[in-house]
Amino acid sequence: MSYDLTAFLTTVAASSASIVAILGGFIASKLITISGEREAVLEKLNSIEEILRFKTTERESRQKENDTSDALSFIRDNIEAVNNQNIIDLVYDTANNHSITKERLKPYWERALSISKELCEMGSDGMQFNSDGLPKDLARKYSNDAFSYNVLFALMRFSEKIAREEERRRREELRKNSPLASLVPLSFDESVFRNNIEYIEPLRVMYKK
Repeated sequence: MSYDLTAFLTTVAASSASIVAILGGFIASKLITISGEREAVLEKLNSIEEILRFKTTERESRQKENDTSDALSFIRDNIEAVNNQNIIDLVYDTANNHSITKERLKPYWERALSISKELCEMGSDGMQFNSDGLPKDLARKYSNDAFSYNVLFALMRFSEKIAREEERRRREELRKNSPLASLVPLSFDESVFRNNIEYIEPLRVMYKK
C-alpha cells in the first residue's frame, strides 16, 4: 500500500517555515532591543565621560589657582632669596612655608628668578615708574599676568627696604661724623626716593654678588 506524502511534507515545510519566521522575528526583535539598549548605554557612558572631563578640568583649574597663590606666598616670604638668585633646592628645605610641594613650586620659582634678573639688568636711563612704583616697561609687560606682576611688586618693595636701610645707615654715619649733619632728619621720604633710579641699585648690586 503506498502513501502520498506530498500533503504531509507540504504541511511540515509550511510549519517549519512558520517556526523559522517566528524564531527569526524573535531574534530580530531581541537584536533590535539589544541595539537600543547598547545605544542608551553608550550615550550614558559619553555623558559620564563628559562630566568627568569637566570635573577634571575644574579640579586642575582650582589646583593651579591654589598653586599660584601658595607659590606667591612662598616667594614673598623668601623674596631675598629670589633677589639673590638662589635656586629652590637651597631655599625650600629651610623655609617655613610648605603649603606647596617643591615640584609644584619649582616652575613658579624659576619665573620669579627670571623677573628678578630682568629687573636687575634694566638700564637706568630714562626709566619711569607707574603708580605702584614699578618700572613702566616691566609693569606693562606683566599687566595681564597677576603672578609675575606681584613678584615684580615684591622685588621692588624689597629693594626699597634695602635702600631705606642703607640711607638710614648713611645718615647715621653723617650725624656721627659731622656736627652739621644733626640738622639732617632721619626720616625717609619714599615718594621722593621712589622717583630716584638709585633705589634699584641695592637690588642690582646684591644680584651681582
